[in-house]
Amino acid sequence: MIDVVVLSLSAFVGNMGVAVTGFGMAIIYLLVFQVAAVTQYAAGADGQSFKYAVFIQSLSLLAAQPLLLWNAQVSQHGSWPLLLLMIPATLVATPLGQLTGEQVLPYNTHTHTHTLTRL
Repeated sequence: MIDVVVLSLSAFVGNMGVAVTGFGMAIIYLLVFQVAAVTQYAAGADGQSFKYAVFIQSLSLLAAQPLLLWNAQVSQHGSWPLLLLMIPATLVATPLGQLTGEQVLPYNTHTHTHTLTRL
């Protein structure tokens, strides 16, 4: 039950951050999730919990995306040559990043995160 509260709080704070800045939802979302995991309020030490948190964050961003596009008035202010370059690049880079993320051992990631939080 506490994981649902942590994931919901992370999504709420992440959505607030993206509403204010226009970017950074994953950074804010995963910061809240990792703080909860390090302080033992959520099960975030294993790779499965982290992957589930990333999945929930993706759903949250999917829900926020139409409003962000509407507020940015992409049809008026967007650079079409840049969009024609970035959309395919994102479509290729996202799965490659996912495949790379699957190759990183969760133990090493948690160890480095724990070391960085001590600094």
